[in-house]
Amino acid sequence: MALYDPKIVAVSANDSYWAAQGLVAGTVYTSQADPTQVGCAICTLHVSRTTPSATREDLTAFSFAFAKNAGSNRNTPTVADLSTIEPLLDTFWANVRPSVSTQFTLADFTWHFRNAAAARDGPAVRVVAKSSAGASSTGRLPDQDAMTLTLVTPGRKHWGRVYLPGLSLAGVDSTYGRWTNTVCDSVAAAGDTLATSTLAAGFSLGVWSKRGLGFLDLYAVHVDNVVDIQRRRRAKQRSYIKTYGH
Repeated sequence: MALYDPKIVAVSANDSYWAAQGLVAGTVYTSQADPTQVGCAICTLHVSRTTPSATREDLTAFSFAFAKNAGSNRNTPTVADLSTIEPLLDTFWANVRPSVSTQFTLADFTWHFRNAAAARDGPAVRVVAKSSAGASSTGRLPDQDAMTLTLVTPGRKHWGRVYLPGLSLAGVDSTYGRWTNTVCDSVAAAGDTLATSTLAAGFSLGVWSKRGLGFLDLYAVHVDNVVDIQRRRRAKQRSYIKTYGH
């Protein structure tokens, strides 16, 4: 991805908040008096996982935020706009699924709108069913293991992190227990492709700040080789237990 000028668009009522933040040099800050002109759409990708017989588990999930580029503003996309972004997410999943276990399946895209004028998030505005399994049959890691795709923004305290679920055992080196360089490169490239294709389509991939009521354009993406843990994804139901004593 060719780095573009770091940009933040926020409501003018929060100008003092952003003035006090540590921002990347050269950040372009746009103050918007009309809160309806500051927003984004959040797409949550739900991923199902196979479990032992007679057990049931929650879907795993991760999300991306997209704003519509309207001059210097970052607006909430329309429902019609979402069908333009979804093929870009399909490509992202297609690029990462070779590293995802066959026991994990992309189940749906669920969209919510965020807007600086809204007191709280509303119901889902669109749900699109999917059925695309991972493509790696080389073992399965514990459900709580995840790879972090970091979305770097010009606000140093406002980076986004996507915790990808279901990566297979093949992505971990057998010496140090870290992600291999190969899988790091492929996931980072998938994030880069998503960012550049989104920009070309007239939208921005970035991070929504609920505290600052603003949208921060993506400045860079990176993926490191440390295996992260998402405790909420650990198996909820046991299928076997062995007990000694009371």
